[in-house]
Amino acid sequence: MTFAIELKEPTLRFNAMHFVGFQTRAENGELMHCGESLHGHDFRVEARVDASLDEDGYVVDFIAARAALERALSHWNGRVLLARDAKCATYFECADQVEIAISTVGGTPECWRVPQRAVRFLNAVNATAEIIASEILNEWLSELPLERISNVELRLEEAPYDYAVANYNVARDSRETK
Repeated sequence: MTFAIELKEPTLRFNAMHFVGFQTRAENGELMHCGESLHGHDFRVEARVDASLDEDGYVVDFIAARAALERALSHWNGRVLLARDAKCATYFECADQVEIAISTVGGTPECWRVPQRAVRFLNAVNATAEIIASEILNEWLSELPLERISNVELRLEEAPYDYAVANYNVARDSRETK
């Protein structure tokens, strides 16, 4: 038999900026990569852990699970999230600054300069909510006792009623990583 705990706290949130790239057709009909403008969100997180009970009758202690998730979220708060392999942007790291140039739909690059300490690079082609949720889930998993856990789900709310869900299923995902 498995049981579950769910974490749905107002404190499970962080603020960050990102942009998402996509393909579109230019006026001449050619496909081109362009991106949204850099923009921010007040991301909210919910999580669920499915597991058998331990000898003390716990799935995972709520306080420990929440604290571990809050630690993971603290690494994301106040950051500019950039996909290292973005097809519509270039980055130039200089001293303590990162210069960002995004090719937008209008064709004019949007340029930003931000402190390097505020940037978090993702090893991805896009900084989508799905990729962000997956990265946070992986950080949180590193602190959970996986030996009894069967499934972990993290829901990332980018905007009201718009969620990306990342799911770690031990039976499926542990086989894929071997």
